Amino acid sequence: MFLHRETGVQNISLHDCRATSIRLSDDEITFVFPDGFWVWGDHDEVHLDDMLLTDASEVTIKLYGNGAEDIFPYVFTPIGVDKAVRVFYDAERLVHEVNEGNWQLEFLYRYDHGPYLRFDCRLWFGEPYTRGSYNKECDLLFETPRISESELITYSWNHYRPDAKW
Repeated sequence: MFLHRETGVQNISLHDCRATSIRLSDDEITFVFPDGFWVWGDHDEVHLDDMLLTDASEVTIKLYGNGAEDIFPYVFTPIGVDKAVRVFYDAERLVHEVNEGNWQLEFLYRYDHGPYLRFDCRLWFGEPYTRGSYNKECDLLFETPRISESELITYSWNHYRPDAKW
């Protein structure tokens, strides 16, 4: 159980945060961030001029419909010097590979467009930033109804890390 649970996206960012495990059910997907995510300094409990990391945290996205069939992971595979092919990866494969420790999913940017919630991500193969690891750009799309943020995303964590500022 978490001490803090918030819905919507105000004052929270997943930028440069890596999910190392994922839980998937028919009605939600949860990304686990062992190193936390960012909370803006003007958050109700922080009151700083900067952003802080949380401790281990989770982000749950509600799925409305068909579970994994509402998730569209696309990975950009380079072909040649200046081209890439966008390849659809099965959502269950993504969950399996991340949970086995073969891949890590680093979140970069978030976009809301019509019936989709989209994240630009980086998919790491091997331990990020170590010799032999490599990454590919990816898009993670969720088919969602037009609902408020408070009904779609839940952010959960226990403590802020004042030692970890942006």
